[in-house]
Amino acid sequence: HNLRSPLLATSAICKEIAAADSAEGGHVRMPVDRARMLFACCARMDKVIGDMIEFNDIGAGHLVLSPGPVRLSGLLEEAHHFFNHLATSEGITLVLQRSEPACGAEPAVLADRVRLRQCLFNGVTNALNFTKCGGT
Repeated sequence: HNLRSPLLATSAICKEIAAADSAEGGHVRMPVDRARMLFACCARMDKVIGDMIEFNDIGAGHLVLSPGPVRLSGLLEEAHHFFNHLATSEGITLVLQRSEPACGAEPAVLADRVRLRQCLFNGVTNALNFTKCGGT
């Protein structure tokens, strides 16, 4: 799952660029935002591979967590930005609903940001895999 998410996003971006290039006779320049997203996908895959290398530590009970304050809205926005293109290419509408915090300050949770991000990205990947075209 952890490799599949960025791989699917990377594939969708490449497919879009190839289709645009074919339609324009081979003269389409890759938009900078798409290049940045490809870079982010590759960096994510590199991180997952690093995590897989550390798998022995996890199995031995030596997983090191780095808890700290995590802004949930930032994490959700990151996931929305990362997956929105993939969702759109599959005919799915990815919606991020926001609500204003009652106290005026944005809440944070104490968590390992990397592990929480992995859980969120896995959940969104599963949701996209099981949502039919035209779904939200």
